[in-house]
Amino acid sequence: MARRHRFQSVRMAVSLVPIILPLLASAQDLQSFYNAAMENDPQWLAAKHALEAARQRPGMAQSALWPQLSFAATRHEQTGSLHYAEEDPVHKDVQARNRELRLTQGLIRPEQWAAVRQANAQEAQALAQYDVARQQLAIRLAQAYLDAWVAQESVHLTAAQLKAYEGQLALARDNYQVGTTTISDVHEAQAQRDLGQAQVISAALELQRHATELRRMTGRTPATLHGVREDAPSPTVDLEPLSIWLDRAVQLRPEVLVAQAGVHVADREQDRRRSSFLPTLDLAIARGTDRSSGSVTAPTDTAYRNRITRTTLTLNWPLFEGGRSYYQMREAAAAVEQAEAELDLARGEAGAIVRQAYAGLVSGRAQIRALLSARTSSLKALEASQVGYRIGTRINLDVLNAQSQYANVQRDLVRARAEVVLHWLRLQAAAGRLGPESMARVNAWLDITGSPVDLNDISIDLDTP
Repeated sequence: MARRHRFQSVRMAVSLVPIILPLLASAQDLQSFYNAAMENDPQWLAAKHALEAARQRPGMAQSALWPQLSFAATRHEQTGSLHYAEEDPVHKDVQARNRELRLTQGLIRPEQWAAVRQANAQEAQALAQYDVARQQLAIRLAQAYLDAWVAQESVHLTAAQLKAYEGQLALARDNYQVGTTTISDVHEAQAQRDLGQAQVISAALELQRHATELRRMTGRTPATLHGVREDAPSPTVDLEPLSIWLDRAVQLRPEVLVAQAGVHVADREQDRRRSSFLPTLDLAIARGTDRSSGSVTAPTDTAYRNRITRTTLTLNWPLFEGGRSYYQMREAAAAVEQAEAELDLARGEAGAIVRQAYAGLVSGRAQIRALLSARTSSLKALEASQVGYRIGTRINLDVLNAQSQYANVQRDLVRARAEVVLHWLRLQAAAGRLGPESMARVNAWLDITGSPVDLNDISIDLDTP
C-alpha cells in the first residue's frame, strides 16, 4: 500500500511539471522585473522621496498663518559691592526671574498667503516630476530587459554560426586533403571561424553588461529571459492617427506637465515678491511673571513680584530696503519668462518624440515583415550554397558569405522585434499613458516559457583548432 501511495505521489508530481515550469519561468518575465524595479531602482526611489519632501512644503507654508505659541523663562543673578556715601561697602546678591507665555497671530500677511500658493504649485510640479520618473523607469527597465534578450539571442546565434563555420572549415580541410580544393578555401574558412569566435565572446560580454544593468535596477540576476514572440499581436493594429498622439503629447506628456507647473511656480514667486511691498499686521498676547529679590544699585533690597498681561498690535510696512525688492521683482519676472520658454521647448520636444516613435513603430513593423521574408530566402540561399559547394558549382567563400548573411538577418530580426516594442512604449510615454497596464500588455507579447541565461560560460578556448 505504501509503495502504491508513493507511486501515485510521483506520478502526480510528474503530471504537474508542465504546469509548474511555465510558472517558474514567468517569475522572471518583464512584469516581475518591473515590480522588482519599483522597489529597488535607486533613481526611482530618489524620485519617490523627492515627492514626499515636496508634499511637506504646503504645510510648512501654512504653519506661518496659524497661531504661534511660545514660552520663555529667564533667571538673572547679580553680585557686587555697593559703596554708599562714606559707609563701608555692602555686598549685594540679587536674583531675578522672568516667565512669559506669548500667543502671536498674524492678521494680515499677504506675502505668506502668496507663499502658500507657491508651495501648492511646487507640490504639483513635484508630482509631475514623479510621473516623469515613473515612466522613465518603465522605459529604462524595458530597454534593459529587451537589450539583455537581444544579447542572449545574439549569443545563441553566434554560437550556432561558429559551429557552422567550424563545420565548413573541417569540410574545406577534407577537400584540400583529397585535392578537390585549394588552400585558399581552408584559409578563408579559418578566418571566418576566428571571426565567429570573436563574435561569440563579444555577444557573451554584451549579455553580461545588460544583465548587470538589470541587476542594478531590480536587485535580481536574470535566470531566464522571455523574448518577443513572432506571433505576438502587432502594436500597430489599433494604432490611432498621428494627429491624435500629437495632441495628447502637447497636453499630457509628463515633461510638458512639469514645465507647466514650473510656469505656475514662477508666477507664484512673482506674486510673493509683489506681496512683500504690502504691510503686515500681527496681534500678540503675552502673560508673564517678573520676580526680583532687590537691586544691586539700591541701598535697601525690596523684593517684588509682578504679573503682567500685554496685548500688542504690530503694523509693519517696508518702505525702502536699499532697492533689494526692486531687483527681486526683476529676477522673478525673468524667471517667469524662462519658465514659459521651457514650456514651449517641452511642447516642441513632445511633438518630435511622438513623430519619431510613431515613425519607428510603423516602419519597424514593415521592417519585420521584410526581415521575415529575408530570413526565409537567406536560409534557402545558404542551403543552395552548401549543396553547390559539395558538387563543385560554388566555392567556399560563397558558403561562408551565405552563412554570415543568414546569421545577420536573424540578429536583425530579433533586434527589430525589440525595437518595435520600445517604440510603442516611447509613444505611450510621450502621450502620458505609460503605466502598469502598458507593461502588462507588453508582457503578454513575450514567450511564456523563456530561455535560460548562462552568465558564467563566456570563455572560449582560443587554442581550439
